[in-house]
Amino acid sequence: MMIAGLEMNSETETFLRDMLKAQRSPYTLEMLRAFIMGTILAPEVVMPSHLMDEILPSEESVEDPEDAALPFESASQAERFFKALMLLWNELTIHQSPNRPFFFSPVPDEARDGEEFIDCVMRRHTEMGAFLEGLELGGYEVTTSVPELEYRGPEDSDLLIEHLTLPQILSLATFSLDESFDQLESYIAAKKKAEEDNQAVSPVNSEFDFGELWGAMRLGERGFNRRYPAFVEQVKRERFIQMATRKALDGDDDDVAMPLVRTEPKLGRNDPCFCGSGKKFKKCCLQ
Repeated sequence: MMIAGLEMNSETETFLRDMLKAQRSPYTLEMLRAFIMGTILAPEVVMPSHLMDEILPSEESVEDPEDAALPFESASQAERFFKALMLLWNELTIHQSPNRPFFFSPVPDEARDGEEFIDCVMRRHTEMGAFLEGLELGGYEVTTSVPELEYRGPEDSDLLIEHLTLPQILSLATFSLDESFDQLESYIAAKKKAEEDNQAVSPVNSEFDFGELWGAMRLGERGFNRRYPAFVEQVKRERFIQMATRKALDGDDDDVAMPLVRTEPKLGRNDPCFCGSGKKFKKCCLQ
């Protein structure tokens, strides 16, 4: 597809990737794809202007001015960025079909430890989190609470997948990865020191369980792939009901339901918790 002479190709992807970094966006291109996909599948329509506020936050929308995006160098640069963003959005809309599932960045099966594995885990974690943020922006309530199941570990992932919704699976997987990252940092430090001393380092020596980390990541991946078609169909049904309800109310002006308007900013998963604990919302009262 082409928009005003611009088409989605490797050159456009490189432009988007470079601009996100140059403008100090909190999203990489991979995270942006997942974030936009989440908004596409959310129950409420997310306007492009609202999307831009999240991708390139202004100084008014952040607590620390250092977290705000930098201004574009020119109007033509801003226009090209917006067109490229809309191209990416249009490209992702094909995944609204249960037969055209969305996929996160691939993780090689052979990457079971070392720097390549760590990079894959961190990238997958941020992509799953971005997808959930997109759902939240579109009005989907994401929670880490799950039904009480006899879950013993990664070997019972099929049990979780069958009983949880797609957002619950991703939320549980990202939460599990969050819990492992402190240990992961210790492992990285131990590995770096071992390399400096020309010694080998193992997960046992660094007190880090790679199997648990791998299991959490695979839970998110396998659960997402298996529950995606059902989730897409659920979204379609909910939107159909909303449209039918609005159409039925159109003929009765006295009983027409007014759209809900949020008067306060929505609390995101990575925002400070409202209880004042100082923790992120997803690690505190969201659980």
